[in-house]
Amino acid sequence: MDSVTPTAFWAAMTITASAIGGSFFFGASHAGEPRHPEAAPVEVVTELKVKVQAIESSVQMNRYLLDDVKNEIREMRVEQSSNMEIVLDAIDGGGRNGN
Repeated sequence: MDSVTPTAFWAAMTITASAIGGSFFFGASHAGEPRHPEAAPVEVVTELKVKVQAIESSVQMNRYLLDDVKNEIREMRVEQSSNMEIVLDAIDGGGRNGN
């Protein structure tokens, strides 16, 4: 088994070349087809991508608005608490908090 006969060498080369050529031919002939029979066309995917980006933009805007509303509610709670203390002090006749 130290040497390879010319017939065996050319047989192996032919099989290898056929496999490479077959793979190339198969890839080239199916290059224009979708990867999967149920794959969506490019136009549909692009349209969906645009819609998803619009939804993402809306979600980001709503998140910003909700954060703004949360901050305003916090400020209103602080102000309401302060006003409640003033009202309770007035009701007590200034007797709250040691006055």
